[in-house]
Amino acid sequence: MAVKRFMKERAEKAALIDEVRGVLLDGSPKRLGRYRKYGLESADDFYGFFMNLGNLAFHSGDPEVIGRFLGSLFELAGSGVVDDGEVLGRIHHYGLRSIHEFDIDLYELILGSFVDYVCGLRETVSLNSCLGVLRGLAQGAISAGFEAGVMALVRVLARLDDHFEAEGLLVSRFYLGNVAIALVCFAVRRGDESLRNRVVDGVGEVLSVDGDRSPAVEVESVPASEEAAGPPSPVG
Repeated sequence: MAVKRFMKERAEKAALIDEVRGVLLDGSPKRLGRYRKYGLESADDFYGFFMNLGNLAFHSGDPEVIGRFLGSLFELAGSGVVDDGEVLGRIHHYGLRSIHEFDIDLYELILGSFVDYVCGLRETVSLNSCLGVLRGLAQGAISAGFEAGVMALVRVLARLDDHFEAEGLLVSRFYLGNVAIALVCFAVRRGDESLRNRVVDGVGEVLSVDGDRSPAVEVESVPASEEAAGPPSPVG
């Protein structure tokens, strides 16, 4: 039966992602040696294989398999197996891909997984790097006219603002405000007054200082320093 075959293939893909993640987390020569006959002889080989599985997951469009890969990717990043810069580049790349395809389901899946990862961080530099990715996705969504994606990002900024405030991460909250300002600037440049107003309403609390009001925002452009500090380079 087609349904049975589909469910079996999905389970096998998810299990393969779990297996490769486990090998990378273990990293022992003994465990790596079991896969030598398949041409996987080192941790670097497995790392490349894992990223290929991610590309295949995204090409499949199956949210369960994509979610499994993203969760594994962030687990590997948290364990220091995968470089943080590589992770941010991947998320930026996958996010832009979903923007260009106007795939709101995939975009929200990527954002949701990414925000869960961000909420587990405490170090200011790492958090600011993650916010740089969100700024890049904000620019991409506005440029593409992907309004559903823009508003999904607005909700993400509001969620992070609540998290940073609750955790006392005031510096990161300040940087988050800069991302919100950039998002408004991008909307202003597009010339869509309705979208600009919806964005301002959505990020009002993020832009507030004392949390008691949603201030009006009058911005025309992103400062030159903001333009220079762009998002991570996309990963092919």
